[in-house]
Amino acid sequence: MRKMSKVTAALLLGATLSLYAADTTVETDVVVESSIDAQIEQIKNADPDQRRELMNNLKEELANMNSEERMEVISKLRESMNVSDGEQVAQQARVRTRTQSRIRTEESVQNMEEAAVRQQTMQMQRAGEMEQMLQRQGMDQYRDSGSVGMDGNGMPFGGPRR
Repeated sequence: MRKMSKVTAALLLGATLSLYAADTTVETDVVVESSIDAQIEQIKNADPDQRRELMNNLKEELANMNSEERMEVISKLRESMNVSDGEQVAQQARVRTRTQSRIRTEESVQNMEEAAVRQQTMQMQRAGEMEQMLQRQGMDQYRDSGSVGMDGNGMPFGGPRR
């Protein structure tokens, strides 16, 4: 009889522990679920920078869940954010369009800057050519007039023609 009571006590202890473990699992699931619901609510109400951080925290938790739990949470998140697959595609298209527009604008600005540099270079070349032409004309006038002038260093040159 004593053996029977030890076996019965062991079975009762095992059953109690199993029930306790099952009960805490249910409680843990409820706590995790309410925590996830609270996180989803925080994400919905957060500003964009804070939303990014909260989403990253939620993603870390999702990585630790099994696939069924993960899919359930993602489904809840989509429902709460009212984001359908069509809306996601439309949002991605808007982001892509904005990005392409920004890239085109940056390329346009760069092209305009390059054109301005080319134009400035051409103007400088023309100014140099004009200066050379004026110097040649001045020398021609000097030769024709026979007067004394000053060179670029301030030194007299030329004189009356003989």
